[in-house]
Amino acid sequence: MSKIIAQTLSDGLNDVAVDTVFNGSVKAWANLRGSGSSPALRDDFNMSSVTDFSTGIYAFNLVSAMADTNYAVAQASATGPGPACPDLNFSLVTTMSYGIRNYRSNNEIPFDGQIIGTLLVGSLAA
Repeated sequence: MSKIIAQTLSDGLNDVAVDTVFNGSVKAWANLRGSGSSPALRDDFNMSSVTDFSTGIYAFNLVSAMADTNYAVAQASATGPGPACPDLNFSLVTTMSYGIRNYRSNNEIPFDGQIIGTLLVGSLAA
């Protein structure tokens, strides 16, 4: 296997340190359609699938493993009437997947969101 070793990447106009690419970039993201009979990924990067555990509870399954479970996850949800609030479901966090719970912030009742966006930042496994 060939290997390229460099400290900086450039497109001719902009330079970025290789360390930023490895340690500062989003490692996975997804746009999920959570409502309907079966949730589906509309678009994604480094996601193999999504698992629907119950109303508003999903696990995002990764293609490439994370180095550990000390990564950061952010998500947002858009739906019909009422405020939505997704959060990380810590019981579903592994190096190959993470779970979220999507619920209404005014009553904490889980629901299947029409659009759920999520991203993950951390170190990929070597």
